[in-house]
Amino acid sequence: MLPLVALMAKRRFAASMTVIEEQREAIRRREAAEAARRERLMATTGSGGGSRVPPPGRLYGKIQIVTSFPDVTVQVVSSFSDINVQVVNSFPDRPGKWQIVDSFPDYKVQIVSSFADYKIKYVTSFPGVN
Repeated sequence: MLPLVALMAKRRFAASMTVIEEQREAIRRREAAEAARRERLMATTGSGGGSRVPPPGRLYGKIQIVTSFPDVTVQVVSSFSDINVQVVNSFPDRPGKWQIVDSFPDYKVQIVSSFADYKIKYVTSFPGVN
């Protein structure tokens, strides 16, 4: 009788180990998919060659307005914008919130009248990507 009990326990253990390995593999696949998704969201866009044009969802934070050598060019429009921008004095921690600074910017932005990377619209509420 004892060998039968030991055999059943061994089978249950093997079955539970199989389930655990399947769960671990599913977790690995989910983590890999999430990492790939995060990488796509954070990847820069543009024509390559070291382009630093961020995706519109990452264009927030401390912004310096420049006239040359920008990271991003934007065109200010009143409708059909890519990004709704709210200028704030502190905590530019969400997409569309910009704190205008003179030094140590996260991104340098040049305002142009045509051929911009993104079109922006200044708003007082509900900033973000359209």
